[in-house]
Amino acid sequence: MQLEKYELMEWLININDKSIISKIKKLKESLAQEPNGNIGLPQELELLLDQSMNDSKSGKTKAHVDVMQEIKAKYNL
Repeated sequence: MQLEKYELMEWLININDKSIISKIKKLKESLAQEPNGNIGLPQELELLLDQSMNDSKSGKTKAHVDVMQEIKAKYNL
């Protein structure tokens, strides 16, 4: 995550196009007005994302490798 932020900052520093800067500023302003950084996702998707985060935090998830093993076993792969 930190590397991605750094790459974005580096990219932003090198932008010389005023129209792109203007669009980025508008995006920043619109995000600042949304509670919790909500960027206007459909409500159903927001609920699914919230539930997914809660499941992950409470340990109600499976590791990718375990899921893949189950699928291979189920479908004889």
